[in-house]
Amino acid sequence: MKDFALICEYISEGVMMMKTKKLILICLIILIMAVELLFPLALMFPIKNIANDGGTVVFEPVTHLYRIECLHRIYDDNSRLNGYITGNIIYIFGQEVYNDTRIADER
Repeated sequence: MKDFALICEYISEGVMMMKTKKLILICLIILIMAVELLFPLALMFPIKNIANDGGTVVFEPVTHLYRIECLHRIYDDNSRLNGYITGNIIYIFGQEVYNDTRIADER
């Protein structure tokens, strides 16, 4: 009888190990699927870069799909116009789609 009890205990431990392995495998598959879905979304969030030209701020994600420039830079073309270039420029896939920059005179 002791042998039968030991055999039953050994079999039940093996069944529990199989269930544990299946559970770990299912959790691993779910984790991999979550990473595959969330990683591309994380690449779309912009990184803020501040230029040393008077206050220009550039927002651009790691994937470089779009770029937003908030300009505030010193303008000096050695003529009568001196001041700042201000405004916003938006690029999508490297092509400029919006530009409202202007020169604000210093007087």
